[in-house]
Amino acid sequence: AVTPKKAVTPKKAVTPKKAVTPKVAEVAQKVQSPKVDPARKKRKTNTPMASNSSTPSFRDLNLPIAKFSCMEEDIPKEEEEAGDEEADASSDEEIEAEPEPPMPEYIIPHSTPEGLYWQKSVAQTQANPRFANAFNYEKYIKLDELNKTGSRSQWVKAKPYGDWCKDNPHAIAIDCEMCGTKDPVTGAKDGKALCRLSIVNAVDPTDVLLDTLVKPPWPVTDYRTWINGITKKDLDPVEFTLEHAQAFMLALCSEETVVIGHSVENDFVSLKMEHHCITDSSFLFKVEGGGPGICSLKNLAFNVLKRDMPDTHDSVNDARQTLICIDEGWVKEDNGETAMEIKKVFSKPKFSWGNMKGRGQGKGRGKKPTTPPVNLAVKLFVHRIPKNFTPEHVTNLFSMLVDIEPTKVPSIEFGDDTGKSVVTFSSEADALSAFETITGAAKPDKSGRLQKRVALKKGGYLQVRKMLIEPKP
Repeated sequence: AVTPKKAVTPKKAVTPKKAVTPKVAEVAQKVQSPKVDPARKKRKTNTPMASNSSTPSFRDLNLPIAKFSCMEEDIPKEEEEAGDEEADASSDEEIEAEPEPPMPEYIIPHSTPEGLYWQKSVAQTQANPRFANAFNYEKYIKLDELNKTGSRSQWVKAKPYGDWCKDNPHAIAIDCEMCGTKDPVTGAKDGKALCRLSIVNAVDPTDVLLDTLVKPPWPVTDYRTWINGITKKDLDPVEFTLEHAQAFMLALCSEETVVIGHSVENDFVSLKMEHHCITDSSFLFKVEGGGPGICSLKNLAFNVLKRDMPDTHDSVNDARQTLICIDEGWVKEDNGETAMEIKKVFSKPKFSWGNMKGRGQGKGRGKKPTTPPVNLAVKLFVHRIPKNFTPEHVTNLFSMLVDIEPTKVPSIEFGDDTGKSVVTFSSEADALSAFETITGAAKPDKSGRLQKRVALKKGGYLQVRKMLIEPKP
């Protein structure tokens, strides 16, 4: 048994240029989109360590870890449709400002050197106007209960910092991969089911604390192989579950553990875990031109590290590169004072049937259906759109209003005065969450479909309507 090296970080909060996390800087120079994860040879997850409380050390947990990496294989790129991952255009119309609620008192790390090093990035992430909505876990719990994808009792939360965790890493980078599942009994669908979890030590990015596939509780209906490289063959034998993932996180994290990631609220939704001590690159870096859009990790890595991220997501690599981008491009740039604006270099590949050929989708894979089924539950109808709006403006509206970006906003069809468009989201849960999060009462239109009014700052309004009629009780 080998006792892991103690994390070395600054002894106290100092000016950013002097506060140095040596291993991060070293890895930033040496790690160049590795094809083979170097940390696999030095995993410390199972290293014995005495526990000084009832909470077991994360190193002592005997979990059925299922190793996985898609970095060694080159999954070919096939047909892609160019799309915008960031909303670069800014609208002449702005969303009406709602009265500001009192600022919640979020946890700020203060008990450890690692926490002090990342303290300003945590505070800046929490100060972002989108943070309160993005990390509104009460909303996600209610959506779980509404969609029958989970219950309040399934959600977990880290304990306060104490002696029980003083030997743990206190800053980590995480990334999760997700898939689509369906309950065979009720028919409920979960578009954010956890299928891979990767955790990297923020002091030493080559130290992978955990990397495992995760077996969802329901049968998988969409593996999303073209995104994450995971197939049915990979997941079938896996025994590691969501409950194992939560046990590991609770043994590793206190409420002061700094969790670093990119749009990391999605990772916590898939983990069903509440946590607010966050450093998130999507909240720290601005898109070039001052637009409200969110930069992609691929564009972030290219701008900050001059590094091209692979199209297929590998969660170890994504967690590591996010960590290095924030450390090199934000913390060491006077805690964001001199951080660069992120220029859009790459567009987001959208779904196409060509992407799915031979990707482990079950019977008949690789065959293009003549008429793909239309799922109206993933769509919202937006109408009374002002004439100066473009599809990018509609994307901006949802990003700013509900912190959920549509996957597709087609050309707006304009009439004499206003326009309309059918907006598509990545899942039924995202479409429902987008609608439910819009402030205001939902009222039925003439067809019986519920819709909400969104007031515009310079006058006027537009309507966002569901595509399906609500079933009568």
